[in-house]
Amino acid sequence: MKVLISLCLIWIIVPIIDCRFFDSDYSVKAFRQHKLFTDTTSEQLTKDLIIYHQVIRDYHNLDPLVHSSVLESYARHRAILISYWDQDAYPISDSLHVGENVWFQPNETLTNATTVIRGWYYQQLTNYNYSEPKITPRNQNFAQIVWKETTQLGCGQVYSSRSVSDPNKSGTYTVCHYFKAGLTPSQESINIPPPQSITPLTVNPRNLETIIEGMVKNLINDKSNQI
Repeated sequence: MKVLISLCLIWIIVPIIDCRFFDSDYSVKAFRQHKLFTDTTSEQLTKDLIIYHQVIRDYHNLDPLVHSSVLESYARHRAILISYWDQDAYPISDSLHVGENVWFQPNETLTNATTVIRGWYYQQLTNYNYSEPKITPRNQNFAQIVWKETTQLGCGQVYSSRSVSDPNKSGTYTVCHYFKAGLTPSQESINIPPPQSITPLTVNPRNLETIIEGMVKNLINDKSNQI
């Protein structure tokens, strides 16, 4: 009960998120102690998701996103809310001015960044038509990753043993929040550039995945050698 009351208070007190003013001091310690949830956000997951976003956006000739601890903190709370109430039953409010990508991996206690990006990007990029640009539920995660006006990113992950609507639904919920929010209607053509050196009408997800995975691996190795 205390967990839900705390979340409700946060929701009321912080109706609008602005990365310059949003209070990032609240923690997720109370939720980590709750038997239904395990906060599986790790430094490695955060780094890998940042690198994936960096490589993908670079391949679309876009600036990298800056990691925001504020957005990460809120994403970790959102992961708990979504896992408890179910994603479809608890959509993010438009008044928050934050973009959101959610990935649910059933029956897993931990999901890596590669799996998340495969669902958000590789599996959705061919659902976006550059000739007739339009955001749909089948491409909105891809669109948010490569939205030009977005500048900041924060992600969180939670393992949930069950939800309110389905006591047998277990798995991990990975949430990334973006500021500025993307997916603005009629702004697609100027905010979603195609991958470089690839004709938009002939994008091959398998070839693109091979290219990007190679770039991510090289970048991770370079960072490891610098440590």
